[in-house]
Amino acid sequence: SRNAILNPNKLLHAGNKYNWEGCVDIRNGDKLTSKASWGKFWLVEKNMMLFGEIHVTVKNQKKKLVCKIISTAGIRPGGY
Repeated sequence: SRNAILNPNKLLHAGNKYNWEGCVDIRNGDKLTSKASWGKFWLVEKNMMLFGEIHVTVKNQKKKLVCKIISTAGIRPGGY
């Protein structure tokens, strides 16, 4: 296996989707931690752009879920 991104200069942020269902409100003073993992990947052959989903969970110091995020990243040719 290898890293998904070989050249970080070719990485583009394409968007976020936020899911607040089942999450607690963020309060002043909360300490938040996030964990991320790669989801699906797809290639747009027209411009050879590789896209990938990054699944992120954010929890507070009490381990309560604060937010679920799916970020989409685009990687230009030469970056993957």
